[in-house]
Amino acid sequence: MALGALSSYCFASQIGSDGHPKRGGFLPPVPLPRRIVGRQPGPVRAAARGRQRSHQDVPDTDVAEKEGRTGKLVFVRLRHELEDLDGPLISEEQDVVYRESSAAAYTAATGPSAPAAFTWQREIVPDPVLLFRYSADTFNGHRIHYDRTYAREQEGYPALVVHGPLTATLLIDLVRRSLPGESIGFL
Repeated sequence: MALGALSSYCFASQIGSDGHPKRGGFLPPVPLPRRIVGRQPGPVRAAARGRQRSHQDVPDTDVAEKEGRTGKLVFVRLRHELEDLDGPLISEEQDVVYRESSAAAYTAATGPSAPAAFTWQREIVPDPVLLFRYSADTFNGHRIHYDRTYAREQEGYPALVVHGPLTATLLIDLVRRSLPGESIGFL
C-alpha cells in the first residue's frame, strides 16, 4: 500500500462532500470549496510494522495564496512520514490545492501537441470502472474521479477526471511492456 493510501484514509464521519477529509483540525480551514492533491513520493524501505505522522513542515511557508487562470488558489504543503523502530520508511510531500468555485465553464489548459511519430503505443480509454478502481486502490476518495454528476455539476469539469498518478502508472507500464527485461530507474 502506498503512503498516499495511508495518508488519505479516514473514517466516513471525517469525509467532506467532495470525498476528501473535512477541513479544519489538521488541515487549515481554507474557505475555497474545491480541492485537488499532488504527491511527491520519497524513497521506500520494507518493514513489518510502522506508524504514520502527518504535518506541515513550516506553517508560514507551507500555505501560499496565488491567482491562477481559474481564480484564487491556496496551496498547502504537507509531509507524511511512515516510520518503524529503526526510523523513517517513507517520506512523502503532498500539495493540497484549494480552488474557488467557478461559474465559468471548464476550459482545458493548452500545451504542446503530442508528437506525430512515436516508438510505442497503447490505447487505453479510461472508463468509470477503471477510474473507480484506481481511486479505491489508492484510497483517493475525491469524487471527480468516479462520480460524473459531481464532477460536472459541482466542480465544473466536462467529464470524470483521470488521476495524474494513473497516467504515470500507465506510462511506466508501457515502457515495461515495450522493453521487457529492462529495469526502470528514477532520479
